Amino acid sequence: MKRVLITSILISTGAFLNAQSDSVLTLDTNDVFYHLEDGSSNSIDNKSWDLAFTVQPVDVSIQVNEGKGLELYLASNNFSDWATLDTSMMTWDKLYNSTDDWQEGAFNVVGSGHPDYGWGNYNMITHALSGTRLYILKLADGSYKKFKIEGMTVQGVYTITHANLDGSSEITQDIDKADYPGKNFVYYSVASSSINDIEPTNDTWELLFTKYMAGIQTGPTLEYYPVSGIKVNAGIEIAQREGIPSESDDVSNLSWSTSITKIGYDWKSFNRTTFQYDIQDSLAFFVKLTDGDIWKLVFTGYEGSGQGKYLFSKKFIQEGPNSVQDLGAKSLKMYPNPSNGFVQFTEAVSSLELYNLGGQLVFSAENVEGSLDLSMLSSGTYIARISTETETTSIRLILD
Repeated sequence: MKRVLITSILISTGAFLNAQSDSVLTLDTNDVFYHLEDGSSNSIDNKSWDLAFTVQPVDVSIQVNEGKGLELYLASNNFSDWATLDTSMMTWDKLYNSTDDWQEGAFNVVGSGHPDYGWGNYNMITHALSGTRLYILKLADGSYKKFKIEGMTVQGVYTITHANLDGSSEITQDIDKADYPGKNFVYYSVASSSINDIEPTNDTWELLFTKYMAGIQTGPTLEYYPVSGIKVNAGIEIAQREGIPSESDDVSNLSWSTSITKIGYDWKSFNRTTFQYDIQDSLAFFVKLTDGDIWKLVFTGYEGSGQGKYLFSKKFIQEGPNSVQDLGAKSLKMYPNPSNGFVQFTEAVSSLELYNLGGQLVFSAENVEGSLDLSMLSSGTYIARISTETETTSIRLILD
């Protein structure tokens, strides 16, 4: 729930008094991005992409489309093996996207930590990344491709190469982060060698209804299985309360998690007697947005068998201390937000002033174009007052 910022932050007590019922239909083939405030959604065809490349500054995550059945294997730690690469070199240990963090894609999980980010190493002099590992992809049709990320420039341009295992049909493609402002990821189809700009802007959704691989402990072994469930946008926090009536709106003493699959899939279970899904009783999820607003989410049903229909109620619980909306901001956007220290703007900024929540001016800049380094500031919430040729607006910024 947002409020207008005029000359100061206005804190409002307005809220929805009653829970609202809603549903999301995925048809088991779509990824659906859902916005809590107005119930709007954006669907993308899950079959239209194989890989997702982060377009966020200071992030190098590359995800695989697990919902489509794509499989990724590490083939070699030696880039010079490209010409001779085949399935005999594979470890046959599948690599999976992290279920906790968007920044840890399947191509990143073998990394040992800075400066090793899995698919490549960070150069502390040039600030670019160079590819270091070779991979094999098993596509949904069962065919195999060899794949490498040649590197990423300091400007944020990936160069990728893929080919058949015999070296035929080799394709090299550049993907420029700057072409996709306001997004988390841009998508790529290996089968058609095409870039797909299909994700909605990251300020228009909180929940993603999707399919993914989840690690499930079976005795001493962690086994991975395909599941249908919910991931949350970066910066969203989730708490769950169980064992008390789901009508309770009490948010005191909750334990908040930043895991992107905290809501996940296991609030439902398949009943082999009725052949329907049972929903866990007395379970509510609380969703804390980046501005501190809190919503409650209670699932009331799930229909599988090709429907992928989620039934739930949602209720606005309380407004966050930093719930503000830009006054007259029609086109200007600052992203990513939350940020790890670097922000960009969708248009030229003539002046910027950054205030802490105590009202103190802590940073200012003029004639800003492209990326702005704020990494010298402490983590926390700030109010950015921004002027362009056409407007002056205030935006809440979280540095994490």
